[in-house]
Amino acid sequence: MNFTLTAVFQSLENYLSPLFPDVNFYEDPGQENKQKPCMFLQPTETSRAVQTGGYWLQTVGMELVYSVDTSLGDAQAKYLQAVQTLDLSLETFPYGDETTQSAVLLRTYERKWQVKEDGLHYQFQVKERVKVPKEYVKMQAIEAYNEEVRT
Repeated sequence: MNFTLTAVFQSLENYLSPLFPDVNFYEDPGQENKQKPCMFLQPTETSRAVQTGGYWLQTVGMELVYSVDTSLGDAQAKYLQAVQTLDLSLETFPYGDETTQSAVLLRTYERKWQVKEDGLHYQFQVKERVKVPKEYVKMQAIEAYNEEVRT
């Protein structure tokens, strides 16, 4: 299984779509013609720490931004309802990519939220142990080979 930000976004969209049926999901916050209400995911930080056995602990900070039409006057109530839904449902979420049939559960850490002018900013971290494949130099040709036959 490959751990990529695109697959994380797709997994979150698949998981959150039934919980937010009227919300449009966008991968790029700069995407034009966004229809509100909408959500998009932004990576905020990433780090890797060496662990035993050739593994790394990869920490990816993410920010899920939820934006509604503020001219309707009920934006604050919608943001609070969204926070409650996200807090209850984002302890873990199923993650999968195009290489596997079954999903694994990813746990979220350091969850916090804040309402800003452009919407609700729900921040969290995903920490996952990953193994970075090593590139091995394969032998191309033998430079010299002296064969001896002993009798």
